[in-house]
Amino acid sequence: CEFNKFGTLLAVGCHDGKVVIWDFDVLGVARVLVGHVRPITSVQWSNNGKKILTSSADWSVIVWDVLSGQVLKKFLFDSPILSASFHPAGEVALVSPYMEYAKLLNLNTGERQDIPVVPQEITPETSKKEAKEILETKCSVNIVASTFDTTGELIFTGNGNGIIAIFEFPSVKFVRSKKVQGGGQIKSIWFSPTGNYFLVNCDKTLKLVDSKTLNYIREFMDPIFHPHWKTATFSNDEEYIIGGSAMKPLHNIYVWDRGGYLETTLEGPPEGVLCLRWHPKKPVVASCSTAGAVYIWTVKQTENWSAFAPEFTELEENQPYIEREDEFDVEEEGSEANKAQEDYDEPLESEEEETDKDELRYLPPAISPAMEKIGAL
Repeated sequence: CEFNKFGTLLAVGCHDGKVVIWDFDVLGVARVLVGHVRPITSVQWSNNGKKILTSSADWSVIVWDVLSGQVLKKFLFDSPILSASFHPAGEVALVSPYMEYAKLLNLNTGERQDIPVVPQEITPETSKKEAKEILETKCSVNIVASTFDTTGELIFTGNGNGIIAIFEFPSVKFVRSKKVQGGGQIKSIWFSPTGNYFLVNCDKTLKLVDSKTLNYIREFMDPIFHPHWKTATFSNDEEYIIGGSAMKPLHNIYVWDRGGYLETTLEGPPEGVLCLRWHPKKPVVASCSTAGAVYIWTVKQTENWSAFAPEFTELEENQPYIEREDEFDVEEEGSEANKAQEDYDEPLESEEEETDKDELRYLPPAISPAMEKIGAL
């Protein structure tokens, strides 16, 4: 599942190949995208919210027009697709097929470019000749995880030997590599919203890494059960990290602060966790389960009206109100009270309220046979 960057729409990939888009404000189905025939493996929104990129176990990648629900482009590969992600500019996708080289896919021309596998760490002490031989070596190690950084200037890949490799975009020129602590297979890489950090899912731990230096910061794990991790993500302010256990009968979500302290564990129904996403604007988490349900988690809100009105007093029972002598007197025009009220009533403007006309935040209602089948109406 994936929120658009505004948090107004939630796209969920289904086991039957459909993609359901929920209006998160009214919690109703806005669109159902029908095009894949096998389980969806990844979903991602374009920056302007007008397109969705999906990958599937049916060996295909599809670019969708969100407003119309139509397929814009469909690309076939030679194996199931593990993941696909948009470049921030939206014209190129990074695709990770199963047991193949990760590829840059030009969404306009269909041109594909392989990303080299780095089977061993290349350090500053490695000679240029040795580095070239390593990069040109054909090996059985495949890239399992690949993603753009938040700027789109770099490509990060992780392989079965525990090597993180970085390449420039679009030249695919090798920049550097590093072996993660423990050296286990890298299953996934997730960037924080600002791009300062990224998480690596490796060897039953979630490792927090500085994206500029590739220095290891700390790891997150369950010290009792030591489960494998299915998914993880950052909070929208980067202060918290959440991880979903890969233990199938449990829907356990672990919440840590960035310092490594386990804040709480959220326990859901006896259904495995498939995906976790933090709302980009609110303290809300969406979790997808193996039973086909999406659960919404949030904090319990405690109303505190005195924070808005210091003179506010909470009452345990009804009390008669005694008005002030001048409380309901009519003020004369031009009085200081009227001027203050007029100033208060003037509309306020904020740069944050300005919206790009080329962005799609909401979807108008639409009716389709697919929506009727899933009970959207």
